[in-house]
Amino acid sequence: MKILFIACYSPLINNSASIETLQYLNNLARIEDNNIHLLTVNFPSNSIYYDEYIFNMLDKKINLHIISGGKLFEAIMPKKYKEMSETNTTIGKVKIKSALRTVKKY
Repeated sequence: MKILFIACYSPLINNSASIETLQYLNNLARIEDNNIHLLTVNFPSNSIYYDEYIFNMLDKKINLHIISGGKLFEAIMPKKYKEMSETNTTIGKVKIKSALRTVKKY
């Protein structure tokens, strides 16, 4: 049976809906006669939602058709910034240490 599955929340991203879609598609792929095609929106690898680990869990028999969400979609997509996350982590550690020293004094 040929099946076209259309999903915005695909296994390219990490959220509960995409994990549910992943399990549903993998179970459909277990049936030998099924020819499954997934039509989904492209989430860039620098998006905060992109998760390569979940994507690799997708059955290899599933045919992917990834389309662009458009310029507006890509413009409003939150991006990962490595430098910012490292700086925020360092600042957070300094604030925690400072707070612990203050508590220790009292």
